[in-house]
Amino acid sequence: MLETVNGDPDFMNTVITGDESWVYGMTQKPSASQHSGSILHPRGQKSKASSQQCQGHAYCLFDSSGLVHHEYAPHGTTITKEYTKRFCVAFVTQ
Repeated sequence: MLETVNGDPDFMNTVITGDESWVYGMTQKPSASQHSGSILHPRGQKSKASSQQCQGHAYCLFDSSGLVHHEYAPHGTTITKEYTKRFCVAFVTQ
């Protein structure tokens, strides 16, 4: 491998590496509530924002230019070497 690196100055541009990270965020969901008013002149609906927490794992692949591919792991998934292998094989075969 050292001979390949030394013999090909463009070799590092062909390397892809991966990393996992926790992802945490908030999503806004609008909800409407009806206000009381007179029958002849009903008031409109008032919109309230409610938030929902979301968290999970993201697995990303990078090359020398930046992000190549990312995927969010299903909730409760543990990132193992088997998961990483399936992720990388699926990316390469696309």
